Amino acid sequence: MRRTIHPMAIAVPFVAFIATIVALVGHVITRDAAWYEAALIAGVTGVATTLFAFTIGLVDAENQAAGTQAREAGIRQLAFEALALVLLATSATLMFVRYERHAVADAAPLALAILGSASLGIAGWYGRALLRLARLAHAIVQYPVRHVVVTPRAPHPRPVPTIG
Repeated sequence: MRRTIHPMAIAVPFVAFIATIVALVGHVITRDAAWYEAALIAGVTGVATTLFAFTIGLVDAENQAAGTQAREAGIRQLAFEALALVLLATSATLMFVRYERHAVADAAPLALAILGSASLGIAGWYGRALLRLARLAHAIVQYPVRHVVVTPRAPHPRPVPTIG
């Protein structure tokens, strides 16, 4: 079975959005602009990597056999990734617009980042189910394995002389 890159690709945006949430909470506590800038950078990075992960997930889901549970899990994963992408892109856009206007506010971007991260976590759960179901389907297709029986050779007809 081929190995997919998608499980690795979804971990990067998840970490980026957790960093966004942490930085926004840091900004709420300290009111330091550096936290807001870090949240903005992490948010934009997360959106870009989520788009990449979504594209790879689309290819992975389309390569599953039609009508299987693995394909259904792949479609659900894509739906949650698309929802996460919209929520997190909205959060990053709000942060950018407010940063440019110097009217920094945390509530809406933080709520959207939390909802988007939760959606991305659910997408990751469905991705794990997709991999498990795909491996199971691969194992079912491979078995029963044809067993090869090895029979021992008959002894040599004449004795082989030995020294000593």
